[in-house]
Amino acid sequence: MTKWIDYKPGGYDPFLQSDGYYLDRAAGEKVIGFFENCLSHVRGPMKGKPFKLDPWLKAVVGHLYGWKSDKTGLRRYQELLLLVPRKNAKSLLGAGLALTELIMGDPNTPEIMIGSGDR
Repeated sequence: MTKWIDYKPGGYDPFLQSDGYYLDRAAGEKVIGFFENCLSHVRGPMKGKPFKLDPWLKAVVGHLYGWKSDKTGLRRYQELLLLVPRKNAKSLLGAGLALTELIMGDPNTPEIMIGSGDR
């Protein structure tokens, strides 16, 4: 199993506010494992090498897919707004999330939207 490091930002921690939700680490680790075992870099000096998630990305992906509702078992988070600077694997992350939903996602919720800004 792929482990992820818990990311705890200073101040308000939304992960501690878990009433009605539980953390299914196996679900988060499954998606992290998909990224690291099935995806590879497509350009640059890392081209062809496996896409190893940085610890902060493991936390994002792990929590996005790991938190679930006590009542329904559905994911707690259905949307992600991630703002990061250039050269932080955003395109590969977006592609990985889209592939995760295509391959492992619920076929009744097929909508995936990815946007970017321009200077």
